[in-house]
Amino acid sequence: MLSLWEISEGFGLNTDILETNVLNLAVVVFFLIKVGSDTLPGVLESRRARILQSVQSAQERFDQAQEALQIARDEATALEKQAKDVSASTNAELEKVGTRLQSDGAAKVTRLEQSYASALTLGQQTQEEKIKQRILEETCAKIFAKLTVLLKDKPEVRQEVFENQLDLFTRALTEHPPEL
Repeated sequence: MLSLWEISEGFGLNTDILETNVLNLAVVVFFLIKVGSDTLPGVLESRRARILQSVQSAQERFDQAQEALQIARDEATALEKQAKDVSASTNAELEKVGTRLQSDGAAKVTRLEQSYASALTLGQQTQEEKIKQRILEETCAKIFAKLTVLLKDKPEVRQEVFENQLDLFTRALTEHPPEL
């Protein structure tokens, strides 16, 4: 009854906050139902479509990123295998080159040792020949000196004996050289 009395009195200021809030809420709900019933489903549907599109786009990007990651992993695996192959072949080639260089070095050392031995042998032979020649010359000179002293008195015999002895001695030395 109280509410009828207030309506009959006219418009005025209502100081009861609870009643005022209930009335305001009723007006807003009525307005939303009438006006928002057409607009709200459209807004919600467009929002749902945008969210769905965002999720689908994110899923596509995720799938693309997964594919790119798998491709990168495959390439990395292939490159790693290739690097191992190159490393193995390089190591094998280095071992071959090292072995070849070592054998070449050993062959060169052997040739140098042989050359050194040959040079020493040749030098020794040359020295032996010089010594033999010197011994021969000194021996001939001594024989010549002894014969000269012995045959001093007879010049004609001396000449003949000297020539015969020198001939025999020279032939003997050339046929049988002295051993050192």
